[in-house]
Amino acid sequence: MLSAEGQSVPLKVTDQGDRTYRVEFEPSTVGAYQTSVMFAGQLTPSSPYTVNVQPAAVDTSKVRVTDMPQGGQPPLYFYFLRATAAPAGTAESAH
Repeated sequence: MLSAEGQSVPLKVTDQGDRTYRVEFEPSTVGAYQTSVMFAGQLTPSSPYTVNVQPAAVDTSKVRVTDMPQGGQPPLYFYFLRATAAPAGTAESAH
């Protein structure tokens, strides 16, 4: 698989045991990824395929922040961010 920038993307291929395969990858950017599918050493007729990666919809209502400090001695402050119910995404802290 090639990313939108033409970089090789690692794939995880799992044999489902019923003549089907699950293919997983983690996109690094949005855009059109190209993947070729081979069977018995030959490209399938429609290869390469295009996989369009879109930005994930973020539902911040599913994110909970707890144990936010009410004071403390700088520079150490800790709090917990729970995003287990939210779709995949990157947690960031804005100042």
